Amino acid sequence: MTAVRWCHGAAVVVLLLLSVDVAAGRNQPTVLSTTTATKRRFQRDTVPHKSSLSSDDASPLTRIQSIPRGGFSVPVPAVINNPTNVASFLSAMDLLGTAVFAFSGAVTAGKKGMDMMGMSIIATVTAVGGGTLRDCFLGTGTVFWLKNPIYLQISLVTAWLTLLFWPKLEQNLGITGSELPVCIADAIGLAAFAVVGAQKAAGLGLPTLAWVVCGLLSACFGGVVRDVVCREKSRIMYPQRTLYGVPPMMGAVMYALLSVKTSMETHLIVCLSFATTLLLRMAAFGKTWRLPYWK
Repeated sequence: MTAVRWCHGAAVVVLLLLSVDVAAGRNQPTVLSTTTATKRRFQRDTVPHKSSLSSDDASPLTRIQSIPRGGFSVPVPAVINNPTNVASFLSAMDLLGTAVFAFSGAVTAGKKGMDMMGMSIIATVTAVGGGTLRDCFLGTGTVFWLKNPIYLQISLVTAWLTLLFWPKLEQNLGITGSELPVCIADAIGLAAFAVVGAQKAAGLGLPTLAWVVCGLLSACFGGVVRDVVCREKSRIMYPQRTLYGVPPMMGAVMYALLSVKTSMETHLIVCLSFATTLLLRMAAFGKTWRLPYWK
């Protein structure tokens, strides 16, 4: 019954996405289709800013501020209803996610017996690999971490600190990489990467299904590359561990649906999409939830 419910849920998500793409491309070429509603919002309400939405090296802050404002209005806390606050928060969570993913890569490499160079490489691949693949597939030119080296710096520093301190913490205090604070920080990184990936695809005017693909790529495929290089089973492809790839995918789906089907302001869409990924991932902690698989 669980597998049947999962299949039904997956079918509903696919149908929703297809309905969005069909509506978007009804009178447009398929390859270049984007939603009429999104085009109308871009043409009507775009907020002037020195960085355009499609700028490859724009930070999450400039990307949010460049997205049009809709007419949706609901009572929300003042902190959330401030686009600058939301943008700054997403930028901070993006950097936090980079550090957590780099830590994950460094620990995996260390346990495989790699030296400082190996740990640095695996940490960096884990932290920026998903976004690098996304930028290569999108053809946006130079990848983001070469334009903004803070991501590379965070990855390297995290790898070195992990090498210096983590073995002692693990041996003396019994702390492991599966501790709740580490898992929560990892979930925050997943949520931030999923939103940033979906935003980049949206800014290029791609079909909404591509938004979801880019969100999933950004959030998970650095870990896939890490696992392949370290000869581990990728956690998003096997059912032995808790759900990992589904939460960021659903967060990106939420971003696409709210952007296309509502006139909600973009910073509120960012908040809801981020929360969707974070809460789904946290809800999966310690659970036996699995996607259907071949037994």
